[in-house]
Amino acid sequence: MKLFWIFLCLFLIACGSPTNNYTYHGKNGDYPVEIVTHGNVTDYYVSVIFQRDSGNTAYRIPFSHSPENVSSIPISGDIELALNRPLGTQLIYITQDPTTAYTTEQHSVLAVYSLAQILGNSNASLYNLPVAPAFTSATARSKELQIPLASCDAVNGTVAVIYLTLGNITQTFVDHGCIIVVGDSGENLVRAAEKLDYTLLGVF
Repeated sequence: MKLFWIFLCLFLIACGSPTNNYTYHGKNGDYPVEIVTHGNVTDYYVSVIFQRDSGNTAYRIPFSHSPENVSSIPISGDIELALNRPLGTQLIYITQDPTTAYTTEQHSVLAVYSLAQILGNSNASLYNLPVAPAFTSATARSKELQIPLASCDAVNGTVAVIYLTLGNITQTFVDHGCIIVVGDSGENLVRAAEKLDYTLLGVF
């Protein structure tokens, strides 16, 4: 299945106060952003139009960080090529070490969810591809829950892999066809994942 990019998006947002809305001038056009605050939590809803075989579909996607907040995080390598496997993308693993959720205080789980809402095949997802959360090694709990094992070595003609990890520099890069998302903290791992999300939407 071929992945499509998202093109120019300009339409009115029905909810929220206009004073809390603005337009972000992105790579592929202008993107309406709605700021929604609930108590101490602020979300950024970005409106896009996604091009499908059956026609264009409008989406309103929540993010924890605004485009401005993640714009400086570097992405290197050909993300589109890494996701578009040469024999057709049949599965995308979003994998991590089984201890990462604990060391990031569950931020890596939020990063998985953020990527799945863009790439997955739920009703709210855009790319409509099978996405499977995975671990790089097994634990008793992962065996009980039947969580698959996948590392960057799983990349092949039909399988793409996104590997979430902690490191010294917050960034995303492609290594031998594997997309590696790195955060120097749990919060920055989410920011790096959302920068990748925005890139998949054509914002960057």
